[in-house]
Amino acid sequence: MQGTTRTSVSANNPPEDPEVRERMVQLTGLDPEVRAYVLDTPGALEIVSRTADQLRTLVEHWGNPTRRIVHAHVYCREGRHRSVAVAEEVAVWLREAGYGVEVDHLDITNPVVA
Repeated sequence: MQGTTRTSVSANNPPEDPEVRERMVQLTGLDPEVRAYVLDTPGALEIVSRTADQLRTLVEHWGNPTRRIVHAHVYCREGRHRSVAVAEEVAVWLREAGYGVEVDHLDITNPVVA
């Protein structure tokens, strides 16, 4: 049985904000300034917390019984800012809870969509 949990938040997106666009557009969610900007979105940390909780539950109850593996995907339009910042923060929360986490950012090297 396979289940899907979708949680969305309209996080602050540097390329869409004229006040920070020029300064942040070529950066990624790995840069502390972008990460702080994205995670400062009202509700963003609640999304991180809920996602970390959901992933812990999946690992404990539905993960691969041999290796307890769960794959999660965090996405946004470009894959360079919001999804990167949120995925990295979820990974921090999970690591702090004692879980091994690998993060692979598939679109982080793509050019910024104008």
